Amino acid sequence: MSKPIGLQVLKAKIRGFQASGSTISSRITKSEKDRKNRLWNEKRALGVHCRAHLVAYGLLRGVPYDQIEKCAPNNKLNPQVVLDIMLAHNGWDPKRGYIKYDLDTVKGLLEGKVGKWVKQANGMPVWQLESPQAAPEVGV
Repeated sequence: MSKPIGLQVLKAKIRGFQASGSTISSRITKSEKDRKNRLWNEKRALGVHCRAHLVAYGLLRGVPYDQIEKCAPNNKLNPQVVLDIMLAHNGWDPKRGYIKYDLDTVKGLLEGKVGKWVKQANGMPVWQLESPQAAPEVGV
């Protein structure tokens, strides 16, 4: 089964970011001094932008955040940026219908919480967050 169109578009954008990064890298190697610094700054900004899109893509596919990346405490993503990307590329899912994300849900997902889809009485699916299970004690 194919992915929803929103995910296909997001994946194409990510591939475009990768191609742009490669182009900038090749220009960096041919440049000197001020132009080289400007290109490095452009590549770093593109990397931050691409990272947010990659995380949003993973979350939209249902991958837990800790399997997407290991993030240093001083390098957290802005949940509002991730939410905006998710809302822009969140389409109709044949299994769950249209899924509505909110800022609290995205914050929870970025904190490592996991969840499951639960249908409400009106038939609309809702993402219920759960704290990650504590690892079982070994050798007790």
